[in-house]
Amino acid sequence: MVDDSNLDYIVTFLGKCHTTATVKSFTAVRNVNASAYNDTERMLVYPPELISVDNNHYVERYMVKLSEVDEAGILGMRNDIIDNIIKLNTRQTIAAYTRETTLLYAEIMHSNKAFEHGTTKRWEQDLFIDFTFSTS
Repeated sequence: MVDDSNLDYIVTFLGKCHTTATVKSFTAVRNVNASAYNDTERMLVYPPELISVDNNHYVERYMVKLSEVDEAGILGMRNDIIDNIIKLNTRQTIAAYTRETTLLYAEIMHSNKAFEHGTTKRWEQDLFIDFTFSTS
């Protein structure tokens, strides 16, 4: 897949944050429990909402659904995302990842509580992450 939208950039970034997870966008797969994943570690990235705009940059908020077989797996995924957001923001190297030039900053804003899904018995958690992009 060629990255040609901000949603694609975020899917690629999250895939490099936690390399053992399969990361898909909502436009590709609409359900984190879909058979298209064929993986125990899953992330589903929803299209963003626009949070703010000024002359130089804009902020988009993405909901990222994490799905794992147990609570410890969710914690590991979340910690990898946090560690790599810190690296992104401080311009440190992230293994095998080339930052999109318009991607400036990221911040986890909030999440729900991790929970065990009633029918699949998989653990899930939604992270809401703000990404700041330059306008040019």
